Amino acid sequence: MADKKQSLQRRAWDLLSAINVNDKTETKGTGKYALTYLSWAWAWGVLMEHFPESVYEIHQDRILPDESVMVSVTLTIKDGDEQFSRFMWLPVMDHLNKSIKNPTATDINKAIMRCLAKTIAMCGLGHYIYAGEDLPVSEETPKTKSQEHSQKSTQQNVNSIPREQYHKDVENLRKRLLNKTKEQIEEEKLYDKSINWLKENNLHDLIDEYNLMYNDFLLNLI
Repeated sequence: MADKKQSLQRRAWDLLSAINVNDKTETKGTGKYALTYLSWAWAWGVLMEHFPESVYEIHQDRILPDESVMVSVTLTIKDGDEQFSRFMWLPVMDHLNKSIKNPTATDINKAIMRCLAKTIAMCGLGHYIYAGEDLPVSEETPKTKSQEHSQKSTQQNVNSIPREQYHKDVENLRKRLLNKTKEQIEEEKLYDKSINWLKENNLHDLIDEYNLMYNDFLLNLI
């Protein structure tokens, strides 16, 4: 029996995730605010070398109640008749990685291109730097079977969770919005209260997730 052909998602991940991107990154912010970004131009160039038919779509900016802005990009990787897409979002941030109120066109443009690089990372290229690792898996010390199983399970879980299913803490915050009008939500400052709660409980990594949920929720009210 002939071996089953691997999916494009698997082939792209295996190929891109093994590439060392350390000399193509830049750091934005300092100290605890420091974040490492992959050069979008280089990332796009690598993607084009392997999947030149790939395209991306820039979505409409989302203006949040605090006047900050969320950008988002959908990347579609194509190879012949096969293709798959990944969606990613990113707030427009300043040099301290704090969201900017009323950002300029330049701020938004930079955020969009960083978001594109992050979306490419979701397909494998430079994924390890967003996970806080120093090297791609193929160049690290071999993992134990239990570590490999854990990593594989985590990746499968992330890919299988629909956008509508949010982290339990974000889901709890969503419930406080139910049965309220857009005007009531803004009058009661529920967005600000939720963001402050996430910060006070050191759940900073859920803020992007909450912003996405919040915007989807408001869109359903319009």
